[in-house]
Amino acid sequence: MSQFVYPVDIISQDTSYYFKEFTTKNHKDFVKVILNENKDALDMFINNLVQELCVGDINVPLLTSIDKLYILLTVRAYGISPEIVLVTETDDEEKLKVSIPVNINDILDAIRSLNLEHGFTVTDGNMTIKGSLPKKMFFDDAFDVICSTVRYIEFNNQEIDLINMSLSEKIHVLNTLPSFVFPKIIETLQAQEAKMKATPIISLDTDKQLVTQKEVFISLFNGTIAEIIKLMFKADLREFYNNEYTLIRRFKFSYDHISNITPAEVGMYCDIISKDMEREKKAAEEREHNQGTGIPMAPPASS
Repeated sequence: MSQFVYPVDIISQDTSYYFKEFTTKNHKDFVKVILNENKDALDMFINNLVQELCVGDINVPLLTSIDKLYILLTVRAYGISPEIVLVTETDDEEKLKVSIPVNINDILDAIRSLNLEHGFTVTDGNMTIKGSLPKKMFFDDAFDVICSTVRYIEFNNQEIDLINMSLSEKIHVLNTLPSFVFPKIIETLQAQEAKMKATPIISLDTDKQLVTQKEVFISLFNGTIAEIIKLMFKADLREFYNNEYTLIRRFKFSYDHISNITPAEVGMYCDIISKDMEREKKAAEEREHNQGTGIPMAPPASS
């Protein structure tokens, strides 16, 4: 069956895959996971979502947290809107609400402009360790970071691939590494972290003083990548149910159809309904006014 697909860049691999549309069901489930505030569930959901939406056979365990951020921002731009309106307050006595539009494509460009080194190699001549930027978004300690970065260990013409190992297996292998490895990996990651701290990926365009920072930076270690993802997809869960009720009642949509179209399409239908209801309301008010004043009603237009 033919379907609409669009390219999504995997920046750590300098390649791209085609993705299917992000549906309303995907979005509603995502919102539920976000509201649940469980880090492991969020990480699992994101991995499964990327796998589900990708048309090709993408190797999700190889994706870095930066890859996942970039993928989900692209998915949001296509499936919901290329713009998000961030709402904050002024930093004064009045505490006025301020709505600031942010273009998703500008964020994508800013991430690319960081010019990160997505992979690394550490060696002492006898042993070589290869890895990437962290794949997880939350960490308990520095050792947890290392477990999320190391991919290969080459020693005595043998290669150990850690990608499909369990966490306990990775810990066992990494505990056998010589002492020079961990400081070198942390040093490499900190160099990339410095690039992220130097360039914001979101800049709020306003002259007003805000209670929040006007520039948003990402980090490999402190969970900001996950917080940005949550910010981009968070929505009022009640609105999903209101929209479903309206579309089913007004347009006789099936629940399955609503679930399988994009949030952007649901928004368009709801906007059409809102304008249609406003026209009907004005027409009813006009008829009531004309009846009250005795003005003859115009006959309905012939089809």
